Amino acid sequence: MGTGGDMWSDPLQQYEDELELAGRLRRRLDAALTECPACYATVMAMFDWWQAAGTSVPADRLYPQAARRMSALRPHPALTREEFAEALDEACAEPALLLPDGPGRYALADQVGRVLLPALPTVDEGAERLAQVTPLEAVAIGKAAWFARHGDPELARRAWRQAARGDDADAAAVARWYLAEAILEDGDVPAGRAALERILREDHFATAPRAMLALADLCRDNAPDQARALLEKAVAAGHREVTARAAHKLAGLRERLGDEPGVIEAMRIAFEWGDALSAPYDGLALVALLRRAGETGEAERVLRRIIAWDSPFHTADAVVELSVLLVMKGELDESERLLTEAIEREYLFAPRLKLQLARVRLARGDEETAVALLAEARRHPVGLQPQDVAQAHVLEAQFAIARRDDDHAARLFAEVLNSADPVTRQAAHLIAVAIGDGMRPGGPWAIPGVEPLMRHLMAEAASPTREWAAYCAGLIAEHAGEPEAAVPAYLAALAGRAPRYAVLAATKLAALAEDAAERHRFVDSCVGVFEAESAAEVTEEGVAEAVVPAARFLCRAGRDDLVERVRDACLGHVQRGGAEAARIAFNLGVLDSEICGDGLSALALWELAAELGDADVASRAWYEVGVVHSQRFSAVSAARAFQRVIDIGHPEHAPRAALVLGGLAGRFLDMRAAVDAYEVALGSDDPAVAVEAAFHLGCLVQPPEDAEDALHRVIASDAASPEMVGSAYAHLGRVYASTGNRRLAQRYWRKGRNHPDPAVSAAFAVARKAIGRVMTPRRRPA
Repeated sequence: MGTGGDMWSDPLQQYEDELELAGRLRRRLDAALTECPACYATVMAMFDWWQAAGTSVPADRLYPQAARRMSALRPHPALTREEFAEALDEACAEPALLLPDGPGRYALADQVGRVLLPALPTVDEGAERLAQVTPLEAVAIGKAAWFARHGDPELARRAWRQAARGDDADAAAVARWYLAEAILEDGDVPAGRAALERILREDHFATAPRAMLALADLCRDNAPDQARALLEKAVAAGHREVTARAAHKLAGLRERLGDEPGVIEAMRIAFEWGDALSAPYDGLALVALLRRAGETGEAERVLRRIIAWDSPFHTADAVVELSVLLVMKGELDESERLLTEAIEREYLFAPRLKLQLARVRLARGDEETAVALLAEARRHPVGLQPQDVAQAHVLEAQFAIARRDDDHAARLFAEVLNSADPVTRQAAHLIAVAIGDGMRPGGPWAIPGVEPLMRHLMAEAASPTREWAAYCAGLIAEHAGEPEAAVPAYLAALAGRAPRYAVLAATKLAALAEDAAERHRFVDSCVGVFEAESAAEVTEEGVAEAVVPAARFLCRAGRDDLVERVRDACLGHVQRGGAEAARIAFNLGVLDSEICGDGLSALALWELAAELGDADVASRAWYEVGVVHSQRFSAVSAARAFQRVIDIGHPEHAPRAALVLGGLAGRFLDMRAAVDAYEVALGSDDPAVAVEAAFHLGCLVQPPEDAEDALHRVIASDAASPEMVGSAYAHLGRVYASTGNRRLAQRYWRKGRNHPDPAVSAAFAVARKAIGRVMTPRRRPA
């Protein structure tokens, strides 16, 4: 979806379109009453179901109610199955009154419910009509009486009991659900639970999912596993009024259990199934989860859908979030255009949008406009909400850092993070965590102006941002000449669950230690993070990230015994088979190869990583296996390993493997295999790999048909070294001479010999001498 006019709908035009559609649907219904009574009866039957149960209905369950409705229009003859099937087709024709909702199921078209709602009886009218209506209509009358602003609970119970005793099994099942809900509303939990369990045993499509949701609420605290199973079944049922709510509750339960991928899956379902009020809210929560998981493309798709809905409460927040993602992608023009359009439309949220626009201008380096926008946001008649006050303070702190005014930035961070207003303080905390999560992948920061931010995060953020911030706080203090303030921060990083920063902190603490015993203690301490066995103590992702830096640090400290302990602890993680087992095995291979010098052990670990890992880890592992075999002159084993990388098809690793495989094949004069490999490498997104492949392809002893194009590509490429370009001129002349085109050969040899870059001409001379005399094939006599 673009960010221009098609992102937004015109509210007035949308309202006029809805009125026009409602009129067309009303006229269709009025005409059906006389021209196609079966169609009218079928639509009204679906309306009864919609009022009573709020879900789509299988055709075979819709038919009995359609027959009842038809009997009120035409006592004889009864509605036949054939008439009903034709009526369904007619009702689904444009403008649709009914919509297919999965195989054999139908739902009321959105606007039809609103068209028919005025026809519903009032509470008083419902009481008068109760004796004349069908059982399903009685359920709807009971529902209206129960939920009306000035409702009549006794009338509701009477209507539901009447339906429960009637001859319509579906209506009776739905009525029993509402009676069970009324029992719970009265506070009789044991009786309500028994009624719900009976409904669950009946397994009626319209009521069992509701019972699952209600029972899950009852057992959520004392039996979370049972609640999760009930919610998962409720979600899978696909009930229009249950699925989104059940998915939302399931996400909360999975979050308590630490199942983040499960939380994302559940929130996706809640977003997809939600209504116009709940879906934008759930969508924004889903975006936060997706961003934390690194799924920014999916997050952008969700935000664009929220913006297209034009929710009065959530559009501005969605625009701000989308702008942040666009800035991360470097799409500043699109981000600015989106915000400018939103400011014109979203008056109540204009200050928030102006604050984000100021960030975009700051990202462009336009501090003057950014400062002006911040001032406009603060002067806006609507005023800043508490969360916007926090954003404004943080933005002003960023301006101060850009001006190298660290003292002012530190004061602003400290002021907002310790605000007397609890809403502002909480908003500042969330902003701080978002900043920390965004900055952490870039490595440690030591800017003095962010010191209060880091101190806050080392106390309040989750791992690994907490340990990252602690290490940064230590760096800031140490650079300020305050080692006594740095040590507690480094100790906090050492004591956390992030092995990478534990190792870095141990390195710093060992350097700051005043005596040998204390230094040895800090060296020893960094091993503990690898020997932890539970995720509550340390993350496997952190173990995979830190194993090689830790081994290097311990080697420098002369503690080979601790290197062995780290290695054994990491092998334990691999044997337990967690999600990061493959990465840990791969990095253990690096440890054995580069630090311990044990190539055979590294081979075994890389082969294990290749079997355990995804495409990225497996391709990297097989590449390293191929390199080791090449160094050990095991050409066949090396070729097999590089071919495995190519077969996996990883966009980065496969071309590199193909380049090496081409060299192996060329050395053994397997020209066909060499050409095939180099042609794979030619497809690399890395210009250096592609041009090297082109160079080697053109320099083969028996040049292939595309050697000419390959060598021209080398000569024209900015990624080619002078040595490559010079050799390419020499071999291009060889290609032309070998095909009898001596004139063109001499031309390119002259270009190489007389090239203005001395390095190119020198490389040409070396290559031309190595080629020697090129024999032109004799022409056969005619």
